[in-house]
Amino acid sequence: MLGVPIGTMMSRSSRGPVSVAPARRLPGPERSAEESEMTAMGGPMEEDDLQARIDGRLPPERAEAVDAYLAAHPEARVRLSQYAAQRQALRAAFAAQADGPIPTRLRVAHLLAKRCRRRHR
Repeated sequence: MLGVPIGTMMSRSSRGPVSVAPARRLPGPERSAEESEMTAMGGPMEEDDLQARIDGRLPPERAEAVDAYLAAHPEARVRLSQYAAQRQALRAAFAAQADGPIPTRLRVAHLLAKRCRRRHR
């Protein structure tokens, strides 16, 4: 990847600048001018917008922009309905576990005590 053999240690400065991965864009062929337009919230429609729409976690203005995008793009509407079906299937598959007790190893008090023990070693 960087032209360095596996197992070779590199200092942070020798690796160059650290970059942040860009937000995931909607997959598909080259974008048309219409698809590349900025939405009402100032950015192009992205995969994260669709996921947040399914989860009901978009601000009302952005939800309206996503709905307008979906009205104009049937392929995105199909993908959104597939995501929604997958979400429902996952919820149904794990519904029984959601009603059960939280395992001790995952309880907040247990996790905090474990962290405290690690600090004081």
